[in-house]
Amino acid sequence: VAVAPSLAGAASPSCTMTQTSADGSGASPVVACALVAAGALFFSLMGLFVKMAENNAECTTFSLFAIRSAIGLLFNAGAMALDLRGAAAAGSGFISAPPRARTGSRLDRLDSCSVRIGGPSLRKEWFWLAVRSLGGFVCIVLEYSALSVLPLATNTMIVYSSPAFIVLWAALLLGERLRPKVMLCIGVCFCGLVLIVQPWNHNLGAPVWSYAFAGAASVFAGLVYVSLKELKNVRYHFILNVFQLTSLVLSIGVGLALNKLPIPARGSPAW
Repeated sequence: VAVAPSLAGAASPSCTMTQTSADGSGASPVVACALVAAGALFFSLMGLFVKMAENNAECTTFSLFAIRSAIGLLFNAGAMALDLRGAAAAGSGFISAPPRARTGSRLDRLDSCSVRIGGPSLRKEWFWLAVRSLGGFVCIVLEYSALSVLPLATNTMIVYSSPAFIVLWAALLLGERLRPKVMLCIGVCFCGLVLIVQPWNHNLGAPVWSYAFAGAASVFAGLVYVSLKELKNVRYHFILNVFQLTSLVLSIGVGLALNKLPIPARGSPAW
């Protein structure tokens, strides 16, 4: 549950573009396509194993998310440390966007340290990093909650309608042009999705709120990918570490507040 999304995060299209842009190395399109395919595979495995784990009464959305975030943070932090060591050995540092004028303040020193480890150098990038982390947390909580009652295939179809929302978020937040033909195609896609999912069919045994949660997860997933586009100059290891740390803290905090943070016993099949 924890390893798959960590690998998938590094293999996602947006993160692949981020690494290429930050390094200036121009990775091969074949390699990029292979990483995207690997990301899709690991994300599908994540959904499968989350569904299996949630069938165990000892697991909840927040306990699963906390465990995933903790293990993912260890993997990503280790990978980032190796990346930093390699950059130091090569005599090159991580270069982010051109830094703004410095005033010598504590905040400027923090920004300078962030740039050295591949983090944001601009206030706008910190904003988008917060959007990515908080939006990703909400997206996965909603997805996991819906997955506890929805069939895996149905939940996956709804959540993976997120590309349509990427177009809408980009138009709303980035001012990208939204052509009528695109809107028509998005409408047709949503109509087909509704006909396949059939949320009105009570014989499927899933409550209405689960469909709403899965749909909302798709909306937030679209927002996350738009934020990654704006973080193209930030190292993907840094983005993933901030996301995993944010998710770990929020999962534990919200889970404890709602009394929904059980940890499976050592011999539990959930592990």
